[in-house]
Amino acid sequence: MPESDVRPLPRAVLWDADGVLQSGPERVPRLLSAGLPAGVGEALAEDLWTSAWDDAVAGRWDMVEHVEATIRAHGLDDHREVLLATWEQVETLPDSLEVLARVRAQVPCYLATNQDTLRMRTMQQMGYDELADGVFYSCAVGAAKPDPVFFERVADALGEDPGDLLFVDDMAENVAAARAVGLHAEQWHFTDGVEALRVTLAEHGIRA
Repeated sequence: MPESDVRPLPRAVLWDADGVLQSGPERVPRLLSAGLPAGVGEALAEDLWTSAWDDAVAGRWDMVEHVEATIRAHGLDDHREVLLATWEQVETLPDSLEVLARVRAQVPCYLATNQDTLRMRTMQQMGYDELADGVFYSCAVGAAKPDPVFFERVADALGEDPGDLLFVDDMAENVAAARAVGLHAEQWHFTDGVEALRVTLAEHGIRA
């Protein structure tokens, strides 16, 4: 590649969490694994997420309070601890985190993830605040991907032009939204393998 065609390094890389840096069961299977009576998990999931999820990840609804109230409404106080623990059913992906660390040695890295207040609390306890140079949880940002406002607020908070940022996410709609705002954005899911991620990063001048 001619020197004039070499792309400058991004000023920062934004990383999605679920599907990129960590894995875990989907929302309903999490509840169904909590040992609830037949049919209760599905009904509870309906109340917890059908109307509340979009508001929760956008910071308009406190999921901690919502879950507690829903548990009480269903008379499931005896199951409270195991139900709350379902939000902790997540595992970090060592290979992804190794790539993140290598990238962070070259370019500042920030988490940019859709999470409610309950999952945010869990991830903070898992040490995510130390794994990156900063963390943008949607519930704290006040907007959730793929809302363009999410990316605009992150760029503003970093004091960077969107075109100087690279975003990695596993969902096509989030990647498209980021690009529409002006970010460089790439779709990658951990099942694609870290070698594919390294190739993608290399296209942006980052050796991982």
